[in-house]
Amino acid sequence: AEALAPVLSGPNPEQDEAIAHEQGPLLIVAGPGTGKTRTLVQRMARLLREGRALPSEITAITFTRKAACELRERLSDLLGPAARGLAVQTFHCLGLEVLRRYAAAAGLPDNFTVLDETARQALLGQVLEARGEKTSCARVANLISASKAALVEPAELAEIVHAYQGALTAAGAVDFDDLVGRAVQLLQAREDVLHEARRRCRHLLVDEYQDINAAQYRLIRLLAPADSHLCVVGDPDQAIYGFR
Repeated sequence: AEALAPVLSGPNPEQDEAIAHEQGPLLIVAGPGTGKTRTLVQRMARLLREGRALPSEITAITFTRKAACELRERLSDLLGPAARGLAVQTFHCLGLEVLRRYAAAAGLPDNFTVLDETARQALLGQVLEARGEKTSCARVANLISASKAALVEPAELAEIVHAYQGALTAAGAVDFDDLVGRAVQLLQAREDVLHEARRRCRHLLVDEYQDINAAQYRLIRLLAPADSHLCVVGDPDQAIYGFR
């Protein structure tokens, strides 16, 4: 333990406490430049080195691929080959992983496709044209994204939205916003799938927690029940989605 102390500790007592925290959920409030990424990396490393978790039981979630790559690089520098079994991914990558693994249970074909924004706009445009609608495609697209992020049925243009979802189903596809929302629906509907998914997230660490939306929050709460080892890092003063 003494040999690991210089590596698995932070520059101040608060970081040391966060890194060493053992039981139950943990909230870390950290402003810019205060070493929150270092704290996450050191916490994950300590879990492994002290035998408190297997690599297959740790999942870290970030908002962007760039942040996920940075976290993977830091873990690799610190842990070497032991870092390979750790899951470091975005919310959408996590949702996609769940849907790919349990596609049939989610009502999707095994080879379902994920539409990029260009393909999504094209499909939505086809739906509007087929219905003779003059509504702005961009407006409908924004409405769909907002409703899926909030996990609610759209209050307006519902028939158009349902037609769009039907077109997605007919194409054997989902859009980017579906990756989290449909994963949530699946986990809520299938206890066996939820149980398996929770095993991969026994230790769940979430960065930039202040910016999550309702769908992402619900995904976290499903994967990390009240007695789980959930660790979230955020700073309310850095929230960029306050308009929600």
